[in-house]
Amino acid sequence: MSMFAAQRYALGRATAMVRDRPLPFVLGVVLTASALALPLALASIVWSARPALMKVQPAPELSVFVSPRAAARDVEALKGRLGVLPGVTSVVLRPKDEAFAELIKKSGFRAPPAELGANPLPDVLIAQLALPIAPEAIDGMSATVKTWPLVDAVRSDLDWYRKARALGRLTVTAVAVFGGLVALLVALILVGTVRLHAGTRADEVAVLKLVGATRRFIVRPYAYSAALTLLSASALAIGMVYLAHAALRAPIASLTALYGARFSLPDPEPAHLLAVFAGALAVGWLVGVVGARAAISAR
Repeated sequence: MSMFAAQRYALGRATAMVRDRPLPFVLGVVLTASALALPLALASIVWSARPALMKVQPAPELSVFVSPRAAARDVEALKGRLGVLPGVTSVVLRPKDEAFAELIKKSGFRAPPAELGANPLPDVLIAQLALPIAPEAIDGMSATVKTWPLVDAVRSDLDWYRKARALGRLTVTAVAVFGGLVALLVALILVGTVRLHAGTRADEVAVLKLVGATRRFIVRPYAYSAALTLLSASALAIGMVYLAHAALRAPIASLTALYGARFSLPDPEPAHLLAVFAGALAVGWLVGVVGARAAISAR
């Protein structure tokens, strides 16, 4: 039998399995789609929010408070010296006059700054640090800059950075655990479906073994049935995602509008859908092969 004929026979047998026992197939598709819908929806929402998330700068900053005795050239010299430190990507000067004017504006005073006396605020140099960077390196950099002349104080948002790192590690762990549980659930559903099909066709498997059929030939229809199950479940899960987007689009737009932002929840991109379908075929085939081999070997 040619390779094309063998593949056509396997596909026909897989279709017959589904046609002969539609209830287990539909149940497997619904259960698998239910397990896949939530991670697919979350991934779609996160991908859609990616442009907004990229605007949030998670990198820590180092604020250097310059002494009031420093002249303009001294401030520029400190800015240049700070900018060449390892791990510093950029340095921004916040002039004391600008900060004083903003403070007066927020406090409600109507008098011009010149009538309020001397400006008590210092010039501040804000250094943006590159990621990844260890908290110990930030502490060491702060200690070094504190020893420089004309530097009164150095502050870093290290507490916030540590919290952000801890939250990031927790998020990665939660995603890994949740993804592993979903993958395990999907695999168990597919293996159970394949074993059910193999159990109802024990006589057919026995006959194929007697006539000298290879294990690959026997296993191939069950692999196709598992791939067909996961492919159908992926299509159903994507349909659930579209329905979830339609239900969430208006509430999310209303919520973001309250914060003065605009965010629309688009539908999944076609390239991502193709990737999901391709992955479903590959994973379904692989799980089907493993499950069918285990079921046939046990007989």
